[in-house]
Amino acid sequence: MSARYKDLCSGLFLTLLGLAFFISSFGIPRGAEMGAGADFMPKVLSVLLFLLGGLITLQARNRVSDQAGAEKAPDSTEAPRSENNRSLLLSLLYLALFIGLLDRIGFIIMTFLYAFFQILLFAPREKRNYVLFGIIAAVLIILVYLIFVKGFKMMLPGGILG
Repeated sequence: MSARYKDLCSGLFLTLLGLAFFISSFGIPRGAEMGAGADFMPKVLSVLLFLLGGLITLQARNRVSDQAGAEKAPDSTEAPRSENNRSLLLSLLYLALFIGLLDRIGFIIMTFLYAFFQILLFAPREKRNYVLFGIIAAVLIILVYLIFVKGFKMMLPGGILG
């Protein structure tokens, strides 16, 4: 199977897996009278898996249709192996800093910085849009904060914001 069809198959598989997990999550007893029950997180994760699988499928489908009938030229935009290793090491460093500074700096600031720098790390240099990346990181924080504080009734580290 060619590389361009692997993403399409993977996306379809993840979409179907997310759907199957969502359907099976209705078999989990709620177990809580108020707030989120035991079935809440499996439903959230299965919906996210379904959406991500759908996005991968759409992206792969568009790529396959764009390349249909044309001979595949060598991909000069593919990053060399050393660049991939550098990105992996930087991701691990970002994660270690996030975990290490979470209590001192706080959830909101550290999550924003982590998300912003992760997006920046994987965005091609010619397509970097710092304002857009900042907005995406801010929206991510709001969603995660609402899920954990309002949905799960959890306390998150306040850090310097108190």
